Parts: sequence; C-alpha cells; structure tokens
Amino acid sequence: MPTTSPLSLARAHALAKLGGLSCGKVRAAVIVPAYAEPGLPSPDTWSATRERYGAVDVLRIAVPGVCPSIVRAGCVSALAALGIDTLLLLGEGECLRARFANVVIAAVEDHINFLGDNPVIGPHDANSGSRFPDMSEPYSGQLRRIASQVSDHPGGIYAACSIESLRNEEYRERLAALGADFAGPWIVPE
Repeated sequence: MPTTSPLSLARAHALAKLGGLSCGKVRAAVIVPAYAEPGLPSPDTWSATRERYGAVDVLRIAVPGVCPSIVRAGCVSALAALGIDTLLLLGEGECLRARFANVVIAAVEDHINFLGDNPVIGPHDANSGSRFPDMSEPYSGQLRRIASQVSDHPGGIYAACSIESLRNEEYRERLAALGADFAGPWIVPE
C-alpha cells in the first residue's frame, strides 16, 4: 500500500498556504521565522506576501519559528514547484567561536546536521522530485558573494541542532571542535 511521504504532505500544506498568491514572474523567495517578522499577530503565524524590490518581485514567507524542519522543507519544495529558483533562508544561530562574537549577519557556506531529521527520510514520492537532490552547491557561491557585501563576516559553518543541546556548554565546545561556527535549529534540512 503506497503511503504519502512527509515531504509531500508538507509541500501540499505549503502550496495551500501560498495558493492565493500570484507567482507569475516571481523567481526568488525569502523564508523568515515568523517571530522575526514585524507586524504578525503571533510567532506561530504563517504569512506570505509578494513584494517588489526595485525591478524584482519576491515572495516573502514567514513560517512559525518553532515549526518542524519538514514544514520549512515542504515550503522549499512548494516554491520549487511554483518555479522559484532562488531562495534566501533567513534564520538564526548562536555563535560558537570567539572570532564570530560580534557577528550579526553571516552567510552560511556549509552545514552539519545534528537534528536527526532530513526531508528525504520516509517513503519516496516522485512528485517531490529526486529522491536524493543534488547537494553539490546547496549554498550558491554567487549568492554568498552578494551576501558577503552586506554581512559582518563572509561566511561560516552552521551546525543544526536543538535549542536544548545548545544549553550544554560541553556540547557547544564539541560542535566548535568539529568546525561549526554557529549553531541553532534553523537552515540545514531545507
């Protein structure tokens, strides 16, 4: 008996949320945690708007900040289904190294996933795309170069882990020893 993959369910949910937006010529999107989005009634709110930046139309999507990564991965899959080929995922992380202590904005250049989940877990649904997507350049070199022009630091390695683990200083030290510069529950599985 075929089952629907968690990613397919999350994509269908995101497509329903995005359904009212006209995506015509939009080719770029930004995903932000809802708690960082001014004007939303609560950090659990999902919102999507179409905005214009100069000559570029962009979808701006706020997702609940504490949502499971599969929800954000479903949003990424929905955006791909809508023809969006450029995505900026804004998240947060805690600094693990002294050289990044005053960094407010940094581009992610690589990641380590300690969350224990991944969007390709579960039954494969061909409608979700390739079973194992190309990960040769998950963080676009071109976009990282652009980000380095406005960031406090050109880039770092992000370790995805639970907020609870970050409360343990020994765990934080082990992440840094593995090469992580920042850590938090955002960014990686998407």
